[in-house]
Amino acid sequence: MDFKLAFDNGLPRLTFAKNDNIGTTIWMLLHIEKGSFFFNPDLGSELWRIKKLTDQNANQAQQYIERALTPLVRSGRATSIKVVAERDTQDRTRLNYSVQATQPDGLIVNYADFYRVV
Repeated sequence: MDFKLAFDNGLPRLTFAKNDNIGTTIWMLLHIEKGSFFFNPDLGSELWRIKKLTDQNANQAQQYIERALTPLVRSGRATSIKVVAERDTQDRTRLNYSVQATQPDGLIVNYADFYRVV
């Protein structure tokens, strides 16, 4: 059985449509808090560790994102991952990030989101 996330007004909705790219997996790896997934506590991101948003912490967040997505490369589902994370210029509590993942078939999957530090 396959599943895919569809987005309605920015909110994810689980569907059982065939998933032809790793976009759903990227979303899941970045939105699961590392250590909270009972089946594999090593999966997930550590973005929750960012308590205050500074330029230095934005760099740390980028490393957390890259680390969270490492299983995609190790498992062969992606051949490369590029991450850019930066503080929002208008909102001091918002970290914007984008991910570009290349699948083995050459398909490039782009994913962009933000993390709010409160």
